[in-house]
Amino acid sequence: MLAGIGVFVRIPQVMPRIADIDYFSAVIPFIRFCFYLIGIILVGGGVKKIYAYLQSADSEAPNGPS
Repeated sequence: MLAGIGVFVRIPQVMPRIADIDYFSAVIPFIRFCFYLIGIILVGGGVKKIYAYLQSADSEAPNGPS
């Protein structure tokens, strides 16, 4: 999840440098979309793993005094 957040933080810093490259200047909207999609996928996967971990931790916890 932190990797996805890092992508979101880094995109505004990297996009001007990519836009300076003439080869990529025509497809900047597509590149920006791809970077944000990667960030969303990383955050979503991280949230899914954290949720699964919390669910498994709850099911392994004792259900009270025996």
